[in-house]
Amino acid sequence: MAVGGATINSNTTAQLYGNIESGADQVHGKWVPTYVDTDIPWTSRDTLFSFWFSVNDIIATASLYDASKLAQIAVEYRRLLETVYAHGARNILIMYAPAFDTSPSMVRIGSERVQLVRSYLWEYNANLQKLATAFDIAHPDAKVFLLDTFLLFKNAQDYPQLYPETAKIRNTTDYCESYNMPVPTSDTFHAECGVPADQYFWHDELHPTATVHQLVAKVVAGLLTQNEAH
Repeated sequence: MAVGGATINSNTTAQLYGNIESGADQVHGKWVPTYVDTDIPWTSRDTLFSFWFSVNDIIATASLYDASKLAQIAVEYRRLLETVYAHGARNILIMYAPAFDTSPSMVRIGSERVQLVRSYLWEYNANLQKLATAFDIAHPDAKVFLLDTFLLFKNAQDYPQLYPETAKIRNTTDYCESYNMPVPTSDTFHAECGVPADQYFWHDELHPTATVHQLVAKVVAGLLTQNEAH
């Protein structure tokens, strides 16, 4: 489940794009009724629950200049983890907020605001690491996978040649509107963009291209393979 622009909980951080379903809405209003209160088969042992909430919460919090909300977000995050755990989740993937502070949308807001967002980003990830550790200790029968997508994004932007999936990237700072919508195939090329679609890091002002998603998918697969599931 994923809803563009969603924050972890609308009561903590307002949605960026109007009345859309927050993470809490998705878990309690969609996942529980669909997969818990029904006969749809799934098992704890071979089901992975992945959480990647961060960017919208950080942007919304920074816009209010209210760092105290970061602790509240961590509390709401823990509640969602406890909810899925109570209903059988035993393999949980938690992903750090990625290094989006260098995205085109951040660069254009100015260095002072970028520094604010960056400080919130670091604190958010520090809270997330503490949360994951505490949850793991509290539930020894569960397996928590923590993926540092912040470092992964930063490395892929600064040194794309480090990874086979991103070695072909030639533009790590901008995006081309001609590749924005509809989503292009990997070999799509428009002369005004300079290089093919899969040689960009950013798909739009804030989101990475499929090339970067392929790298994330490979790292997730490796993380799961190296660690025994419960």
